[in-house]
Amino acid sequence: MENYKPDFKKAYTAAHEKLIALKPGTSFPLSAVTIIQTFSDIRLCSYEHAEKKGYPRSFFQSDSAELKELNGRFIIFYDETKPHSHNRFSIFHEWAHYELFHDMNVGKDKTLYDIQEAEANLFAAELQMPEPVIKELEKRGMKMNADAIQCVFGTSMQAAEIRFKNLKKYPSFLRTREETELDEYLVKYTFQKFINAVCPRTCQFDMQDEYEKQEERDRWLCEGY
Repeated sequence: MENYKPDFKKAYTAAHEKLIALKPGTSFPLSAVTIIQTFSDIRLCSYEHAEKKGYPRSFFQSDSAELKELNGRFIIFYDETKPHSHNRFSIFHEWAHYELFHDMNVGKDKTLYDIQEAEANLFAAELQMPEPVIKELEKRGMKMNADAIQCVFGTSMQAAEIRFKNLKKYPSFLRTREETELDEYLVKYTFQKFINAVCPRTCQFDMQDEYEKQEERDRWLCEGY
């Protein structure tokens, strides 16, 4: 098989396309049921309910959640006995496979399986713990370690620890102007109310904010506005 790596930027962009479409004032943790019903026709079904319909737990390979196509319709099955924070990530992870057009029949191709799992993990992490929001909170002086991420976004500690580790390990993607503007939209509109509630600005005059505004004014001048 051709040697290639996970397309993290694809997963990041796909997650942000969903976040951008949310209403201003949206808070965390996001509801997996609401999000998936809003953006797709995928059904959610607990393992318990599946058993009542004739699908025993042995029918599923995962003990957390699994995306399956049955009778021409995609369904995400999940273990209702797991904590809500665990299930949210697992459901978003499975949804990522659908949104990213992953091959769900990879068989023994472990390389492709690992690539798709990495992309799905980033998609789920970016939906639940968006990088622009974390950076804005850090800019305001909040120490964003794993404990803070778990508390702010309502995730499991495991997801928060992995997210914190990966954000420190990997540099930010090189953003185009359009991508940067989308990141800014999430901070200034979609999640502004949430960010202000978590970490209000401590002073009226913010040097970083003023610097960014001046950069924007300079860009307008250069482009002839």
